[in-house]
Amino acid sequence: MRNRLVTSWLLVAVVVATAGDAAAADRQRTRAHGAQPAAEVQTDRERRVFAVTAGSAVDVSNISGDVRIAAGAGDSVVVETVRRRRSRGDELRLEMRQVGNRVVVRVTGTRSNRGNDTIDITVTAPRDAAVVARSVSGSVGLTGVDGESRLETVSGDVDVTRAANLSLAKTVSGTVTVRQSDSAGTMTLGTVSGSVVAADLRARGLDAASVSGAVRLERVDAQRVLGKSVSGGVEFQGPLAAGGRFEFTSHSGDVRLRLPAGASFDLTADSFSGRLTTDFPVALRSTRSSRGASRSIRGVAGDGAAELLVRSFSGSVTIGRQ
Repeated sequence: MRNRLVTSWLLVAVVVATAGDAAAADRQRTRAHGAQPAAEVQTDRERRVFAVTAGSAVDVSNISGDVRIAAGAGDSVVVETVRRRRSRGDELRLEMRQVGNRVVVRVTGTRSNRGNDTIDITVTAPRDAAVVARSVSGSVGLTGVDGESRLETVSGDVDVTRAANLSLAKTVSGTVTVRQSDSAGTMTLGTVSGSVVAADLRARGLDAASVSGAVRLERVDAQRVLGKSVSGGVEFQGPLAAGGRFEFTSHSGDVRLRLPAGASFDLTADSFSGRLTTDFPVALRSTRSSRGASRSIRGVAGDGAAELLVRSFSGSVTIGRQ
């Protein structure tokens, strides 16, 4: 009986000692590496060159990562990618191919990626190339391309400089910035959560809109301009083309215009609770301003060559000279 008790105590001692050693080892690993060690980032780079002829096209679609496209001096499309892996497998799949004179770059992935892996894409294209570039989570940029271009992202900024034929630059969450760019038709700039900032533009028409940010348009030359925001201010500086239509609206922000001293326009201006002011001598057709009611001005400056509509619900409207 005594021998059995001694044997039992020896077994318990061994188990306790083993458990203690294992716990100590776990504590040592935790001190050395931390409770939740960060995943290592593996970086892979790839470069492909595609020979094209005049009038080529570039089509890039990404789901996690930035896209940058710039004009180059040669007759080829150069695609450079930087893949950063934070997961064990290839959550993102990259495809590059050429179809005739069109280069296609596609990134697809699984639902489990959740931003663990990213692929940044940089493209150097001929100056006359037409460009379509999209990303789901990442910024999109374009510089110096003359072909028609369309740029979109869901979460990220859009930045365009010196685009000769920009049709579209839009994001859902981010800022749209466009500088020194033209369009043969209508240029559409838009964001839901962010601002639209544009300067030195020429286009037949310009549509610029934000839901929760400002719209600022400077040195814009167009036949038709629409600038609107729901909860941000709207600013415009530029000429009013004869025969053109110019409309600027904000629900809860101020609207400020700076026009050339000799600007000529047929004015409709309204605000429910803000002030209406203008530096231009306006021959009034009608005006209304009473406590608790909306304020409005209808009139003509010069010969009324352009149609100008300015509205804000709870903000002020200011029309000044440059």
